[in-house]
Amino acid sequence: MLISTSLSTQAANLPTMSAPSKPRRHPTLSLLFPPSAPEVSLANVSRFMSSASGLDKSLMLLQYPARMVVPVVLLLVNRISRSTALRADLRKRLSSKLLGVVQRLNAMAGAIGDARTMMRLFGLIPILAALKRILLGSAPAFDTTDSTISTLQLITLFCYYPLENLSYLSSKGAIGLSKAREGRWSLWSVRFWAAYVMLDLWALKRRRDGLIVREKAARLEGQDVNESEKGKSTLNSDWEQWTEEVMVNVGYAPLTVHWSVPSGLWSNPGWTGLFGTIACVSGIRSSWRRMAV
Repeated sequence: MLISTSLSTQAANLPTMSAPSKPRRHPTLSLLFPPSAPEVSLANVSRFMSSASGLDKSLMLLQYPARMVVPVVLLLVNRISRSTALRADLRKRLSSKLLGVVQRLNAMAGAIGDARTMMRLFGLIPILAALKRILLGSAPAFDTTDSTISTLQLITLFCYYPLENLSYLSSKGAIGLSKAREGRWSLWSVRFWAAYVMLDLWALKRRRDGLIVREKAARLEGQDVNESEKGKSTLNSDWEQWTEEVMVNVGYAPLTVHWSVPSGLWSNPGWTGLFGTIACVSGIRSSWRRMAV
């Protein structure tokens, strides 16, 4: 009995153990996984990559940084080949190894690009389903500016997918389009994608106006502290989502214009890698934060 009492007294005097604090996330990881999002775990990564959108974004994370690294490595090869501090045989050997790296990076980026294009072969099906709902009157169409934008975006995608699919299959020899028609259809597919991006920027402008109105209303009408804090948290989350979607389009907009022009806007693949990486990182942040745990 005395022993039991002594142990109870000692237990009562022990310091209270606080709950383990959440591990601090590395700043680099925060670029992809915002603090408000589900934790980075193998289960969540698997869930993210099991969706078509998540897998596509994960592949982009390999494809576009590889494009961005290539011109840096080529610049290094150029510096080495002109260096007088290295022996000629060493310069040749280093340049050969680095050019091999460039070749492998280009091959990887090209293979991933093919895989992502193949994944879009059935992208038209959900567009047809959405257009069917609108035509049958089960979804609002042309009631407001927002629904008009959404419908126009569906129309651009309805044109984009067949043109991209057919021109891509023709480039692989699966169907027999002429090279001229194949090139035209490929260009027009990207032009319809560019139109989609422009419409998305218009929709984001309207959402920004709505968020500003909500922000002002929250400041004027927030009487209840709890309700005010809850509304503020929701508003901050909506602003974060809006910013991520803007950055996705900041990455995609120059790419769609570049690919819509026969000669392109630039010849350096580093720009393609940079803008693609911006769109990729922002897209992963947005999708990961909204992912249900």
